[in-house]
Amino acid sequence: MITKIKCGSRGARRGYVSPVDFGFNDSMINSQQKRSLISAIHENIEDEDEQERLLAQIDDLTVSEANDMLFELRK
Repeated sequence: MITKIKCGSRGARRGYVSPVDFGFNDSMINSQQKRSLISAIHENIEDEDEQERLLAQIDDLTVSEANDMLFELRK
């Protein structure tokens, strides 16, 4: 079942739209996502205990989980 759509925005795949199955990208979080999440947590979460709880989870997230967390933090 297709639950997400991926659209290329750079290079040869620019404008290419492909379906992405949920759970397809289960690799671990990359350094760029990690920096973005840390920044979003500090900018959007005021409670220090909550910040620490979320920061402690970052290294164990998959790419798709990190994307979901970023989406929720930036609402």
